[in-house]
Amino acid sequence: MWSKITQRLPYFNLAIGSTAFLFQLGVLYPWHQELDTEFYKLRADIDVKLQRYHELKLQKLESLQSLIAHETAKVDANKLGERAPAAEVKPEKGH
Repeated sequence: MWSKITQRLPYFNLAIGSTAFLFQLGVLYPWHQELDTEFYKLRADIDVKLQRYHELKLQKLESLQSLIAHETAKVDANKLGERAPAAEVKPEKGH
């Protein structure tokens, strides 16, 4: 009995290995390619969003910098006893 098993075991292993290899080629590899394509699309989308985020952050920093510069000019003018540069105020229409 054991001699029959030991004689057929290599063929059984070959069948299991071949089946696993064919499964990898037929199912897993195409699925991997699809996931890879989706990953690169997602990565490109994230890069665009990060670029937009950094642009918005720079705009916010520039506006804060100009606000601080304006407030600093007011404080410096007050220290010198001068009038600070007035912010532009548009007159309301009809008044």
